[in-house]
Amino acid sequence: MKQLFAVIRSQSAPWQASRSMEYQKEWEAHASFIAHATAADEIVDPLSTDPWSSQDILRVSRMTPWTLRLGSLS
Repeated sequence: MKQLFAVIRSQSAPWQASRSMEYQKEWEAHASFIAHATAADEIVDPLSTDPWSSQDILRVSRMTPWTLRLGSLS
């Protein structure tokens, strides 16, 4: 069964502090990116294909299982 994970990412050197998220480099490609997994270790490889990971704009700081309590993702 698919599980949700909260992935905490932090800004790194290429992040431009003077710009909002929507105006960062590769915003559209990053916004369309999503990873589905059944375990946290299955997220690491797919995250590497996110343009903001491959260009070191964001780095994974922490990953933890997350329970969606309101609404749904269907």
